[in-house]
Amino acid sequence: MSGPPPLELAAYVTAPRLSVSSAVALGIALLAASPKPRPQAVHRAASRLREAVVELQQQWRQHADSARGLAIDPRNIDTRVDRAFRALAISLEAIAILPPDAGPDVETARNAQRRLFPEGTRFLNLPYAQQWAHCDRMLSTLAEDEALRADVERLVHTSILTEARSAMEAYGVALGITKARPSSAPVSLAGPLDAVRSAIVAYALQLVAMQSDDPSRLPTARRALAPIDELRAAQARRGQGRDASSAEPPGGDDADAGTVTPETPIPAVDDAPETTHAVG
Repeated sequence: MSGPPPLELAAYVTAPRLSVSSAVALGIALLAASPKPRPQAVHRAASRLREAVVELQQQWRQHADSARGLAIDPRNIDTRVDRAFRALAISLEAIAILPPDAGPDVETARNAQRRLFPEGTRFLNLPYAQQWAHCDRMLSTLAEDEALRADVERLVHTSILTEARSAMEAYGVALGITKARPSSAPVSLAGPLDAVRSAIVAYALQLVAMQSDDPSRLPTARRALAPIDELRAAQARRGQGRDASSAEPPGGDDADAGTVTPETPIPAVDDAPETTHAVG
């Protein structure tokens, strides 16, 4: 009875569909399943695969960090500014609505209202940049008019003015008005991803060559290549269940990535290669 057929070279001359995360996941799986000890050519290919996966993972991390740094959503800060300036307006209104004979602070509050909120708080509905400019003028008025500032600081709780100034500082940064937003060029992952694809193919071909050189190594080669076979089988199953008209996810299928992240450890290739059975 003949044994199992040898591995077909044609099955591994191209990499599976891979996204960034699934490429890292497949690289990790291949390195974890790599035979030990390895022929020298397989060892060299495994080392190059690890280098490519490490580089892709590092670029992935930088890309994620860059995206987080640029993703300043002004909506949340706009809401913060709205609340701070409404609180300021309400604090002055609470005193200004009292009758004049309630004390001298009533007229002081009304004067502050006229200076700071001549049209109420409708400015809080303006577009972001216009609202920032209006609020900035208000804070500038307080900074330049010492008497007005002293009156407002006496009538309004300190935390309200502190929050208004702090919120406006964050608002200016979010809008790129007071401080330019990070403008570093986005990190491209296309090159590192292609490098991992190439390294996977080169490694797989060395494993095929290993069992061709020594047929007794066929079971070892099959185990080492199992992550590629399993990924393709999983993608084929999902492809059968997907509507034929649906578009293929760009760069691969992230469902293959599992729980891999930019921080997932990558197996080392630090054992010595074999001095015999060398391939290539």
